[in-house]
Amino acid sequence: MVFNYIQKLKNSRPLPDFLWDESQQILANMFRFQENNKNVFSLVQNLARTMANENYIAENPEKIFYSYAEPGDYSPENLDKILEFVDLKNCVISLSASDFEKNWPEEENIVAKNTEKWYQSSYGVRTFTEDEKSMWSAADDVKDESLYLPQKNIFLCDNFDLKIPEKSQLLLSKNPFTNEPTQYPNLLINKPGVQIFCKPDNQSFNSPKTIIIASIRFYLTNEEKTDLKTRLQASLCSKIINNMLDEHMYDSSVAGYDAKASKTGSGLSIQIAGYDQKAFRVLEELLDFIQNFSFTENTKNSIDQEKIDSHLDQMVKNLKNSLLNQPYQLAMGQVSKLLSTNTLTVEEKLNFIGNSKDVFQLKEMDNFKKNHMVKNKLNVKMLISGNESLKNSEKAYEIVQRNAMKVWEAPTSKRSGLFKKLLIQDQDVISSISKDEIIKQFDYKY
Repeated sequence: MVFNYIQKLKNSRPLPDFLWDESQQILANMFRFQENNKNVFSLVQNLARTMANENYIAENPEKIFYSYAEPGDYSPENLDKILEFVDLKNCVISLSASDFEKNWPEEENIVAKNTEKWYQSSYGVRTFTEDEKSMWSAADDVKDESLYLPQKNIFLCDNFDLKIPEKSQLLLSKNPFTNEPTQYPNLLINKPGVQIFCKPDNQSFNSPKTIIIASIRFYLTNEEKTDLKTRLQASLCSKIINNMLDEHMYDSSVAGYDAKASKTGSGLSIQIAGYDQKAFRVLEELLDFIQNFSFTENTKNSIDQEKIDSHLDQMVKNLKNSLLNQPYQLAMGQVSKLLSTNTLTVEEKLNFIGNSKDVFQLKEMDNFKKNHMVKNKLNVKMLISGNESLKNSEKAYEIVQRNAMKVWEAPTSKRSGLFKKLLIQDQDVISSISKDEIIKQFDYKY
C-alpha cells in the first residue's frame, strides 16, 4: 500500500500547488502563539537543535517555523528529485516482535546478528527477499482506485482574532481554598435533556483557541444500565467510533484540531480542541459521523464483521493485560466493585465475551446503535471554553441542534445530504454564510 501510494504521487506529477501552500500554512499556524506555551525551554531547544544541524537555517534563522524550516516557494523540480529518491533501493524497514527473540524468521536471509548495547536486546539485519522486491516493485503497474490525492482542507484557519469578553460575561465567585475570585461557566441552555455551558477566556491564555466537551448519554432503561450485554456492546461501539475517527477526522487533525470520543459510564464523551474559527465545523463533522456510521449498510462509514472482531480481540487483550497490573491497582479495582453494584470485574467481562460472542455480530451491534444511539431522547451536556463569546456559542448551538436533530431522527436511508439541505433552508445560517459557501463546505472534493 505504501509503495502503491508513492507511485500514485509520481504518476500525479506535477502535484497541485495548494498542497504546498497548505503545508506552509500548517507550519505557520503551528508556530503561532508559542510565546504562550509554558514549555518554552523545549521550544527553544528544538529551534537551537534545528539551527545547529542545518547551515542554511543557521544563516537564515527567520525562516524557522516551530523547529521546522520554512518550505519556501513551490518547486516541482525539487519535489521530483525527492520522489525519485523514494524507492526500494533507498528503503530500510524495521520489524519488531517478541517472537524474534527465540525464533528468527527466514534465518537464511539474515546477514548479521547483533545485541543492542543499552538494553541487550538482540536484533538481526537481512536483505530483501526476491519475493519482496518483486511485490513492492510491482507497485509501478498497480492502479488502486482507493488511493487519491488530498483535497483542499476545509478546516485550515486564517482568523486568529481574540474575542475579549465583557465583564458582565465573566461570572466570578470566591475560591473556598484561596479566597481569590474564580471564574465559572455561564449556563446558556437549560432544557430537558440539554444543557450548554460557556466559559469565555478572561485573557488568561490569550490565544484564539476553544475547547468543546460534550457528554452524550445513550438512551438506556434502568434494566439496560446494569445489563452486561448492553454495557459491553456500548464499550465496543465506543472503541470502534474512536478508532474510525482517526481516519475520518484526519483533515481536521492536520489543521490543528484534536477530536476524539471516549466511553463513559452512560454514553460517549466528545472533546474537540483547536482554533475557535472552525471548532463548530469540526463538531458538526464529528456528530454527523456518529449519527450516520452503520454496521450493516455498505457505505463509506460502514463497519464490517472483520473490524468488529478486530476491536473485540483488542478489548480482550487489554482486559487480560489489566490482570497483570500492580497489586495496588488490582486492589483498587476490587474496592470499586464493592462500593458500586454497577461495576464489573475483569473476570466477569472476559467470561461473558468468551461465552457470548454472538451478541457482537453485525446485526446485534446494529440493533444496539438503532436502539440506543439514534434516539431523540439522548441527553446532551456541553461545555464551550476559550476564545468564544456567549452570543456566538448560543447561536452556534441552536443552529447545530435545530438541524442535526432532524437528521438524527430521520430514517437512515433519507439522511444523505439532509443536513446540508436543512442548513441552506435555515435563515439564521444564510444570514452568516452564503449558500455557495455551505455547498463548498460539504463538497469533499473542494
